Order: sequence, then C-alpha cells, then structure tokens
Amino acid sequence: MNRTRVPPSVVCLVSVLAVLNSLGCSRKPPETPALATPSLRFNHDRAPAGSPVEITYKFVVAPDARFNENYRVFVHVLDSDHEVLWFDDHDPPVPTTQWKGGETVEYTRTIFTPIVPYVGDTTVQMGLYSVKDQKRVRLTGEDAGQQAYKVAQLRLLPQTDNLFTVFKDGWHPTETATGNTAIEWQWTKGEATLAFKNPKKDAAF
Repeated sequence: MNRTRVPPSVVCLVSVLAVLNSLGCSRKPPETPALATPSLRFNHDRAPAGSPVEITYKFVVAPDARFNENYRVFVHVLDSDHEVLWFDDHDPPVPTTQWKGGETVEYTRTIFTPIVPYVGDTTVQMGLYSVKDQKRVRLTGEDAGQQAYKVAQLRLLPQTDNLFTVFKDGWHPTETATGNTAIEWQWTKGEATLAFKNPKKDAAF
C-alpha cells in the first residue's frame, strides 16, 4: 500500500484556509442602524368594544437617521394568544422622507375599537415598513420578532360597557376602511338623528 507524504507546510496552509473560511462563513452582515424609537399612548387604558379611542403616535427620530422612501406605519393589536384582533396601518401625516434626525414626530388618530369576540388584555405592536417590497425597518425598542415593537397595552371590555347608540334618520350607509373592515364610519346628511340612553354622567359628544 503506497502512502503519499504531505509536507507540513501544506498541512498548515490547509488548516489556515479552513479556519479563515469558517470565520468568513460565521461573519454576519452589519445591521442597518435603527431609524427611530416608536411609542404610542391611549387616552384610556380600558375601552369597551365598539367605543372610540384616541391614539397618540410618537416617533423619536435617531440623530443620524436617513429615510430613502416614505414608509408606512403598521399597528397590530394582539390578544393573549398573540392573535391579531385588528390593525391600524396608516401613512403618517408627515411623510417619513421629511423626517429630520433628532426631531420628534407626534400625531393623534381616533378609531373605534372593533366588536370582536374577545375580552381582556391586548398588546400593541408597531413599526414601519416599505410599501414597495413590504420589508420592515429596524427601530429601537422591545422587538417582538420580525421588527414589530411592543409599545403599549389596552384592556378590551365587553360591548355591554359601551354607550349604545342608534343611527336614525339622516345618515348615509356605513363605509369601511380599505383592507380593514374592522374600522367603519357613517356620514351625516344635512340633518341627522342619533339616539342614545342618557349616561347620567359627564360625556363628550
């Protein structure tokens, strides 16, 4: 049986190449810098299903942030089993290409919590994504996975805790948001009647 003797220098070279190759394979590409820190707050931390809720969104832009396109805000409200109950995806009133490093972007939206078969605590996740390719943007915060950041909690109460209203004369048919049937509204005509039970306490209309 013939054996070929390999010079020690060749063995060393192969070993070095193997080590360099393994280091190259394990090296991760550098992460893109976080562009902003998202947060939100509700005007109430408890809300009955079907009731109006004011949401104030806030983005603290990183000092060296650069936005190459107008990103869209995604907002997911999840139940205790991490199932999405509803979402409030929207374009911010000031496009992200106009956001400047170091500034704070803040705005308020009013939605009606949808009527869903769930009562209890919910978790709100939000972030930014590209309309072009659906890729999400890296932000600063508690990442729940896939660059969706935990920002708030809301306790959803039974619909029976809400002030029941009846749309009577003078209302146009109900309209729903594109891509999100949980959000709906009705426009009035010249005159309209809305009936509800006297709550016997201070209320905003």
